[in-house]
Amino acid sequence: MITARDLPDGPPGTARAWPGTHAASGLHLAAGVDEMTRRRSDLPQSRLPPGDRPPGGAVVVGVVAARGGAGASTLAAALAAAAVRAGRRTVLVDGRHTGAGVDVLLGIEEEPGLRWADLSEARGEVDPDRLVDLLPQWSGARVLSTDRVRALPRPDEVEPDVLRALAQACDVVVLDLPADRVVLKAGTCHAVVVVARCDTLSVAGAQSIGARLDGDGSPATGIVCRGPAVGRLLPHDVASASGLELWGELVTDRSLEAAVEAGAGPVVRLPPRRGDRRGRSAGATSLGGVAATLDAHLHALATARPTVR
Repeated sequence: MITARDLPDGPPGTARAWPGTHAASGLHLAAGVDEMTRRRSDLPQSRLPPGDRPPGGAVVVGVVAARGGAGASTLAAALAAAAVRAGRRTVLVDGRHTGAGVDVLLGIEEEPGLRWADLSEARGEVDPDRLVDLLPQWSGARVLSTDRVRALPRPDEVEPDVLRALAQACDVVVLDLPADRVVLKAGTCHAVVVVARCDTLSVAGAQSIGARLDGDGSPATGIVCRGPAVGRLLPHDVASASGLELWGELVTDRSLEAAVEAGAGPVVRLPPRRGDRRGRSAGATSLGGVAATLDAHLHALATARPTVR
């Protein structure tokens, strides 16, 4: 079991400017999209079907909330930052195609680079390195986010080729998934992390997710619980009732909302490298400390289970 505090102290709760859209960025990068793709009709039809794990050496991890407000996107971002710190080329992928976009959470919504809406023609053979180079960065990880204004038409036709390319170019792919798409994407994952609160709604949501992922060939699935408990349920109670292994605990830090509102994004302080005594240590109770331990745990699981389904 891993214990953690959700976030350390963040910046003052100053207001952030309301961001614009990425339509201009998408137009500017359209030529790059054309360069990195070949039409499906030009290719031999030997690709894996959409439900299978993308080929390549990447460890693919899905992160999903048992219920709204559990903090799954924050943990997904921290996990991506921890993987970068471990020396792995990492991409954080927004699994939602409507809503604010994970780039807003991270405070990089004004950064240039591709979003899902710019990839509507990215079908067929996608150049892995070119794709990754065109994505914005946060904490050393590349980020493929949805755009809150521009939607991606027919995402199920685009996602398989894009995820395949990302898995070829990167060491770690972190998928920030909504609950209604976790089963669809489970076949692409080595492991799925369910993020829950210590309440009955989370238990019900985690039970639903766990039941749908319970079967031969399903990815390893565990739960990370975020406190404090509003009633009598403790993290081990939530895990036991859900039928999932407890992979960690997070304690809510109220500075999170202020940091995101100020445009700073989640502040992830990772443990210092071995032998490095400079700077402030994340310690065992920080989000960064938990993310680093969870990253090592998931990497070991993926190494032990090289194929899924």
